[in-house]
Amino acid sequence: VTFDTPVENVASFLEAVLRSAFPTSFWGSGRNFRRVVQTMRVFLELGRTEQLPEKAIVEGIRVLDMRWLVPFSTKKDCTKLSNSKSDPVHHRRHRKLSRSDHESTATLVRNVMRWLYCQFVIPLLRSTFYITETEFTGLRVLYYRRAVWGRIKALSMKTLLTQQYREINPAQLQKVLSNHNVGCSPAPLRLLPKKTGIRAIA
Repeated sequence: VTFDTPVENVASFLEAVLRSAFPTSFWGSGRNFRRVVQTMRVFLELGRTEQLPEKAIVEGIRVLDMRWLVPFSTKKDCTKLSNSKSDPVHHRRHRKLSRSDHESTATLVRNVMRWLYCQFVIPLLRSTFYITETEFTGLRVLYYRRAVWGRIKALSMKTLLTQQYREINPAQLQKVLSNHNVGCSPAPLRLLPKKTGIRAIA
């Protein structure tokens, strides 16, 4: 089954959605946005058992570019600028942060990036694609558009019910289970793509 969507296309889809869903100010700079997209491409290439280290999601991001997360100037700071033409936003942009303020901002950026992956990117991928490993790619995952996978699944189930399995109703299922003390509920049927078809795994 080779109707999967190439990772490059999945990455381009994600990039387009992120550009549309978030204003430029969210990223702080074009450089930060490009860095986020680059890291997401790495994320998409991960194998089934691999994980992206948390530090990787903020690596290369310029924390101070994300001005909406940088603490506002204190009253004392603004007093020092009473005779300056600089406005508070300009001052907030260029003032040197204390170590504690910088660490706090870095923590906020890390939390925002964690939210982005866990609450936006991953749910988006799961709702748009069926993501699975295959027999011919090992632990490397492939991305199938939901509509495409739905068609593959329907055709595969039709073949399986004709050649290997038979469908039973809930009453028959309960009877079978009561006659076989298996000790656990039936496992859901999972379809694993092969080069020339589908393998059913219980």
